[in-house]
Amino acid sequence: MKKRLFIIFLSAAVAMTALAGCGKKKDQNADGKEASEEKGDGEVISAEGETPEHTGNYTTMDQGAEYGYNIEGSAVTLEGKTVVVTVAVSTASQKFTSSELSTLKKSTQTALDFITTQAKEYGRQVEFVFDEKDTNLEYQYDDEIADFEYDDYDTILSGILEEQFDAAKIKDKYKADGIAYLFYLNGTGDSFSSPHWFEDDEYYFNEGAYIFKNSYDDYSEETPTGPNVIAYQLLQLFGAVALDYPDATSGYTTALMEIVNENYNNDIMLGVFEDDGSIDPTKATKEITEITAYCVGLVDSFDELDKNPTFKKEYKCSFVDNYNNNTKDGADTAAYEYAPSVDDMMIDEAGFEDFDLEDEGEDLDDEDLDEEDEEDEDADEDSGDVEEIDISDLLQQQ
Repeated sequence: MKKRLFIIFLSAAVAMTALAGCGKKKDQNADGKEASEEKGDGEVISAEGETPEHTGNYTTMDQGAEYGYNIEGSAVTLEGKTVVVTVAVSTASQKFTSSELSTLKKSTQTALDFITTQAKEYGRQVEFVFDEKDTNLEYQYDDEIADFEYDDYDTILSGILEEQFDAAKIKDKYKADGIAYLFYLNGTGDSFSSPHWFEDDEYYFNEGAYIFKNSYDDYSEETPTGPNVIAYQLLQLFGAVALDYPDATSGYTTALMEIVNENYNNDIMLGVFEDDGSIDPTKATKEITEITAYCVGLVDSFDELDKNPTFKKEYKCSFVDNYNNNTKDGADTAAYEYAPSVDDMMIDEAGFEDFDLEDEGEDLDDEDLDEEDEEDEDADEDSGDVEEIDISDLLQQQ
């Protein structure tokens, strides 16, 4: 089975995202704001509550921000105590069984233990409140899980929970610093996260990770979602940057990516796959190396930071859109270009042919292609003129 072809188109995808800049983010914000004013397609089973009125300034928690209007978002910082609220999303035809939910929660607990243990390596105390009766919610969606779109997820998080879940009560009960939402999706797909950004101001405050019951490994094979996947998505809620490709928004250059591949190659944010392309279904097998520890506030720096100033974070455990500053308003993206290696070029099973890398960079026009077609046709005709030989005659000659 050949690997998927998603990195082949990565350069084009990154370029398109880069051209959009933070404008795309603002468009999504506008949609989300409207979504938060109306209910979604299902019903949440949860306690009711109201969001307190805003009385403080929009700044960091260290600078005295009121919870709900802090730059870090609902999860706040990794260090400290965080309540992990789970929302099991099912449909009428795709309901979670108790066994399926138990398996996902076991993988989640392993992921949380991994994060806690890794934080201790840096002398930091991290604590999670997980799998309590009042932190386990359910949501029934009217359509199929496979038909979900970004706005559907955003509606559940920004709309329903903000209106019907008493976050302040839960936060006070467990004396927690922050709340992270974990959505279990009863289907197969690529899990993702929705962290809060500085540009969001007080909007889209609640931060959630969306975890499919099953994932795809590096060869497009369906496989149970393991702890590596869950830890990867959860860490993004605390400011962790994806390290598998350059990103001008976060100031993650191609040069720094090469350093990461050499010096931090077992970092969880570099990838969730094992060396053979599989996803371990039961164990967390990666590390939180110094670069990710810096992103999530466990350390103040890492060895290569001073030589890569664009990667410096303005605010601990948070995201700021620095695309325009890092690319001169999109005019210079050279530092963030990415050319995948031979090993990275993934071919999916939808019919893509192998690329001939020896011909890379050689442009063939239509005339050249027509000439090659004619040569192929001549070769086919010549092959039809080969004289047939009866093998029995040859045997008799022996």
